[in-house]
Amino acid sequence: MTMIDWHKILLEHKVTWTYPGYGPHAIFSLNNNHSDFYINSDYLAHNQSLIREISRSLFNIVNKKMTINPDWVLTYPPFGLHIGLCLAELFNCKFGYIQSVQKPEIHLDLKVDETALLCADDIISGTSIKKVINAASNKGAKVLDTIAVIANLSGKQTFTDRLIISLIEQEVNIWEPADCLLCASGSPALPARENWLQLAR
Repeated sequence: MTMIDWHKILLEHKVTWTYPGYGPHAIFSLNNNHSDFYINSDYLAHNQSLIREISRSLFNIVNKKMTINPDWVLTYPPFGLHIGLCLAELFNCKFGYIQSVQKPEIHLDLKVDETALLCADDIISGTSIKKVINAASNKGAKVLDTIAVIANLSGKQTFTDRLIISLIEQEVNIWEPADCLLCASGSPALPARENWLQLAR
């Protein structure tokens, strides 16, 4: 069976960008950190056929690792919503999310002892995923020991003792603005989403 080269596919669809050794580099919008890699879920969200293809591949991998089907697929907005909804459909289960990363509450009928699979577009530090875990645990749900993501950028195989399953694993450099090595080399820093066409040309 031929393995799908998701690195290549996502790059071709301008969903991901890697610093090519020249030109500008990316600024994360949420924390203002600089990086030599970026995944733009906005571009993924506008390509429904690609989302479905990604979800099917991720589902096939995750499903082989799990011994039970989840009652819920849980994520956080906005970037986990599209992949989470597709995975919930494939697992034939319910779909849920926290209100926001600033207000990590689940206002849905997630019951005590129901099982939840976590998903996201990517995982770096895991801060947002941890908020979903806490919100689900606060409602008494059982968070499964698998996390499904498109891109694992954390450099780790597990997070909170849960196995990270991803389609791509990428080593990335992330710097505080004052410590950015690319800035020091003369590369201009650009907010990634606002300047995506310039970065991913």
